[in-house]
Amino acid sequence: MRSAVNFLLVILCAVITNSAWAEAKRPVAALKEVVGIAKIHRADTKQNMSASVGAILYNSDRLNTSSRASVALLFIDGSMLKIKENSEVTISAQRKNENQLDTKVDMPLGEIWAKVTRRDSKFDIETPSSVASVKGTEFSLSVDENGITNLFVFDGLVEFQNELGKVMVRRNQKSTIQPNQAPEEPKKMSKKDKQQLQETGPAWQLDIKKPADAKAPNQAFEIQIKALNIETAKQDMKCSESVVVNSPGGGGQFSLDGNSWTNEIEGNLTAGSLTLMAKSRVDKGLEIAASGSGCRPARTTVDIQKTRQQKRQEGDRAKAAASKAGFASELEGLEYSGGEVKEGAGSIDEILGKIESGELVIVGKEIVETADGSKRIIIKVKPSSGGKSGQ
Repeated sequence: MRSAVNFLLVILCAVITNSAWAEAKRPVAALKEVVGIAKIHRADTKQNMSASVGAILYNSDRLNTSSRASVALLFIDGSMLKIKENSEVTISAQRKNENQLDTKVDMPLGEIWAKVTRRDSKFDIETPSSVASVKGTEFSLSVDENGITNLFVFDGLVEFQNELGKVMVRRNQKSTIQPNQAPEEPKKMSKKDKQQLQETGPAWQLDIKKPADAKAPNQAFEIQIKALNIETAKQDMKCSESVVVNSPGGGGQFSLDGNSWTNEIEGNLTAGSLTLMAKSRVDKGLEIAASGSGCRPARTTVDIQKTRQQKRQEGDRAKAAASKAGFASELEGLEYSGGEVKEGAGSIDEILGKIESGELVIVGKEIVETADGSKRIIIKVKPSSGGKSGQ
């Protein structure tokens, strides 16, 4: 008769990191609003990812917005920055303390709106022809393909300069800098200026129809993306915009034909709708996000649960890994209750597979008995010599 005592396999992935980089990788801002299709380019990993609400930004990360897209950032010091369509912006920010930043925004092309809350911190915006130093204010700044920079100040004071001169632009004033020319003297904003700077909201809200029941890992299922009219909340048959679908937390794969799968996919709405296939590589809730041109994004979570057969197979692989770590005798009479990757990235299946292939080697082990009499078998792994990282 089998014992009722269970064991949980816990895996710690040890990966050598650069301590200086780890210390420097501290959040400086988070995305509070995303409309349309925008991308984040990570400075550290060189990874490109779709921008989504809640995404964290670090020093030197870059953002790009496509046509009819915008993103709003909230910095840790309370300042806000909205990046408008067809813009490229790199955020360089150094923490002075837990809630104070010295910030530089590099914008070779595009338009931003900003509200800077602290006067005791630096907030500079650089374009190919100018530097705007903000003294606690609300303003808009744009630079076009010819390098012409336009500044509009709604409140406060902005020092607007280049190597040929400097002007102070105050509330309800504007100024322009042409390449190789000194800044123009500030002028009062006209009513037409203010009307042109008024924002128009998105035309559609995306909606994701997901399966009602749970799906197993690696089991393909259908999802449908719809564009709903902002005013009526009904499907808009006239919408034929481009849509990007991904899983912000990772683990998802998507396909338009059921044959070719990718971590992120782009398709076009037809009569306000797009149907595609999805599947999860992990056995937890799969978060799915959709963003589209001129649309508010949508998110949903699909319930993912392993089948009995998958659980049995995972249990066999977990026992093999624990035996490989030297716990063969301790496994006698124990039932596998589950596994988790406590440190490092990847699902339990992916890490077990790398242990089996020798890509990861076991470098530490421990067994802990819990209050209910179950066991926690902890093994620590690292990449084998010449192997790939377990993260």
